[in-house]
Amino acid sequence: MLSNTVIHQELSDTTAGPRVDIYQNRISFSNPGASLIPINRVLNAQPKTRNNGLVGILRQMDLCEEGGTGWDIAVAACEAFHMPSPRIESDDELGTRVTLFGGPAYDRMTKRERVDALYWHTCLKYAEGASMSNKTLRERFGLDDERKNVLAMSRLIRSCIDAELIKEEDEDVGPKNRRYVPYWA
Repeated sequence: MLSNTVIHQELSDTTAGPRVDIYQNRISFSNPGASLIPINRVLNAQPKTRNNGLVGILRQMDLCEEGGTGWDIAVAACEAFHMPSPRIESDDELGTRVTLFGGPAYDRMTKRERVDALYWHTCLKYAEGASMSNKTLRERFGLDDERKNVLAMSRLIRSCIDAELIKEEDEDVGPKNRRYVPYWA
């Protein structure tokens, strides 16, 4: 995240620079300049940067890879520890801020954190050439196969379909074999 904060900053904005704020329950990385990629597409989109020379130098120092996989790496790391997904906020005036939250378990996540985690999990699976399922989502949250967890994931999936964040990969498949992809796939 620190490399991305430096790489994607708007260098012509001389009123601010990259910033890292460390709190008890989160770390925020911010920089001047709005994201060049729509927020909901930062995973799986073609990489864009406003600072090609800086990226080249940082790549030579092995601090980045120029592949546009920073968000993929951050989401996968959060999933590995069953943490909430990173949150990204961006606009022209305030710049871009990415926040990593401490590791609450599924039952302590807010509805927004659960929805964000499901969306980014679905995008990550799609980037891997796979698709999300109730089972992969339970694994992402560190939940076992108990019926209550299967039902909770089904409700979360349904709410994300209704919000048009994800869609069924194949509508003709029965409920136990359903798989899901991002809405834009």
